[in-house]
Amino acid sequence: MRDQYYPTGNDYVALPTINNFGEIESFNVVSMADRGLLEVSGAPFLRIELEIDGQILEMSDLKWQMLDEWMPCFTLIHNEIKIDVTYIAPQNTRGWFLEVNIDAKQTHDISLRLFGQFNQLLHSINETKICSGEIIAYKSLWNDGYMFDFRKDITKLSFGFVTDGGFDEQTLGESDGIFCLTKILQAKQQKFKTNSQHYIYMGVGLEEVGAATQAVHMQREGGKFLKSQLSDWLQSRLKTTGDAKIDRILNRNLFFNYFYATGRSFDTEELILCTSRSPRYYVSAAYWDRDSLIWSFPALLTTDVGIAKEALDYVFGRQIKNIGIHSRYIDGTVLEPGFELDELCAPILALEQYFNATQDWDYLGSTKIREGIAHIVARLKQWRHKDIDLYGTFLMPTDDMKTYDYLTYNNVLVWKILIILNRFYKKLQLTELAEWAIDNAELVKAAINRHCIKSLNGGPQYVWSVDLNGNYDTYDEPPGSLTLLAYYGFCDSDDEVFKNTLASLYCADFPHYFANTEFEELGCTHADYPWILSMCNSLLNGRRDEAIDMLQRTKMDNYIACESIDATTGDWATGAHFATCAGFLVHALLHSYAETK
Repeated sequence: MRDQYYPTGNDYVALPTINNFGEIESFNVVSMADRGLLEVSGAPFLRIELEIDGQILEMSDLKWQMLDEWMPCFTLIHNEIKIDVTYIAPQNTRGWFLEVNIDAKQTHDISLRLFGQFNQLLHSINETKICSGEIIAYKSLWNDGYMFDFRKDITKLSFGFVTDGGFDEQTLGESDGIFCLTKILQAKQQKFKTNSQHYIYMGVGLEEVGAATQAVHMQREGGKFLKSQLSDWLQSRLKTTGDAKIDRILNRNLFFNYFYATGRSFDTEELILCTSRSPRYYVSAAYWDRDSLIWSFPALLTTDVGIAKEALDYVFGRQIKNIGIHSRYIDGTVLEPGFELDELCAPILALEQYFNATQDWDYLGSTKIREGIAHIVARLKQWRHKDIDLYGTFLMPTDDMKTYDYLTYNNVLVWKILIILNRFYKKLQLTELAEWAIDNAELVKAAINRHCIKSLNGGPQYVWSVDLNGNYDTYDEPPGSLTLLAYYGFCDSDDEVFKNTLASLYCADFPHYFANTEFEELGCTHADYPWILSMCNSLLNGRRDEAIDMLQRTKMDNYIACESIDATTGDWATGAHFATCAGFLVHALLHSYAETK
């Protein structure tokens, strides 16, 4: 069985790899200067050891829960002693802390040791590489404890620990980066309470002072207060459907999307968007328009309107220059080249959702948004066929190479954004542009109906792509599916062509439909397993009951969205910790349950 992880984190610090044994394998921060993640790693970075009356306890049978679906907590019971350890990352804080609760009937000798190793700093942008530099540990005057630096000419990252009353023992290996921090929690010969709380804080910074004082600041605010503050924030955002299994998935993914598909760079404090801040996802720490704006943004908007607006500022600021290009670094520079039409449409779709939710129409008139829309429209026109009102692409929604230029799904998105632009231009009193948008929307719809519908298997259906010279292919991809055409309003759900299209995809003859398995869903050549995005699509395309049933039976990646699952077991198969997919799963669930009310 694979290790099971209990990720947590805040806008500055991510702890994606808290494992079954309570170990923190690594933590990371976002660095704008380095365009990706800086990950502090060891073997593991931190391991908890508990000693009671001279006996070191086994950490192999821990009972886990996620408090408010975001604070991992394990319980360890030894005789009549109950110990709870919770991992807490307060918002707007460059750090995190441990809360240790002891519930005992009498006083014992109880010690907590944090064994750690900082032996490498990793840099992640899709791929993970070891950074060259020097790791230094030293005694700090700022927090009366050891500090740990990674230096290359100057300090690039620093962290350190503090606890109330200080550590009772601190040791440090000379050359291997191993350290041990010991805190006595109870002693038989001293006046300790049998029931007590203890806190250990870790601050992170650009150098010693910033890291040390962050830890001290958390200590001054107090762990109890910080935990309560975070719990209040989380509880105010928890959603309920009336189904406990679905609620666990809904809320865990709500927070995973919020904290892992966004973040703040610890060197510039800017909000960034990315696929995932977890290096467990195979294309982590980079930006895709589609992922962040079609999948993640609706859930982000549900969670915090202010952050959603800041996300749009980031898109129409740092990212707008290369809008529609396959993927970019978090600073907006091109990472992977290749034009993707669905990605070009994504910002307009997100803007509509923002305005529908907020009615903040003054924002539409801002220079940044107006110029961004004009840039998107200008790039869109470059990809129109010279004679026919269909628009081409270089890559498909999976980022894989297309067979033919003109994808049906992509052109439905073009139709959709032209309808939206008509509304926007009317708000801006740009009459000629409003008329251009609605006229071209009608032309695109007519072109799709003329060129992208073929008579197959005795009835008309939408095909995947065409070349406008008579060639076409039948296919589908979960990241941009023909099953969503009714959801986008292009056709009615009972439209004959749409129903025929669904029937042809959810058919044993379609090679990427996992018929007669435990999880009868669609995959594709990119990853030929049932996709979680396909379950999201089913929640939106009329297969709600089937999707809910599958979601109730899959653990995914400890109930966090992944790219795909095993068709038999329901465990994750590819793309663990897929943060933007987590957002679309939240959106699809909320939309699906709202439709049934």
